[in-house]
Amino acid sequence: MNSTTTLLSALALILVIAIVISTGDLTQGQKGSRAEADRIKAEISLLDQNYRELSQLRAQAQDQEEGKMAEIKTRMAEMEAENKQLAAAKEEAEKLASLQEEEAAMAWKKEIEDNTQGDRRAKQIQNALVMARVTEWSAQDGFAVISLVMPESLQQGTELGVRRNTGIIGKLVLSTIYHNENRGIADALPESFLSGEIEVQAGDELIIPPL
Repeated sequence: MNSTTTLLSALALILVIAIVISTGDLTQGQKGSRAEADRIKAEISLLDQNYRELSQLRAQAQDQEEGKMAEIKTRMAEMEAENKQLAAAKEEAEKLASLQEEEAAMAWKKEIEDNTQGDRRAKQIQNALVMARVTEWSAQDGFAVISLVMPESLQQGTELGVRRNTGIIGKLVLSTIYHNENRGIADALPESFLSGEIEVQAGDELIIPPL
């Protein structure tokens, strides 16, 4: 029985009581009817009390439901905020990964270019014409006696690279030329020797270093 039915039943009982009472004073013989009316009143009071309790339970249930809904909404808002943070972090991570890929690609490209340039320079050094050769090396004085292979292309102050295999280990500068003997003197340029030691020896080929 729902609350509406209960209310209707209560109203009907109240009407019955009102009709019974309105017929006038009850006689001694009508005591049974009054007792019945009192019983009905008690039932109405009980029904009313039940209705109030039911209303309170419904109100409590509604409050609990609203509280649970509020809790759910709060959690949803927290999750949305977390999702936004995660999305921002993901976007930042993707940008960083993309940047790292670009940097790696640039570094790889530069390495390839450097290797290509190195290979090109090595080939140029290997194919360079021999201008002179070292015949004697004075380590104590830091100069070399050289034989001129192409004297017409050389003059005082010309820098010559000391070629070893496909590389230049250092440089000498031509300080003196004896054209009638095709000989000359070349001084070492210490700062040009990458190893830090001047490693010139007889038989080393001297070339014009490529640019």
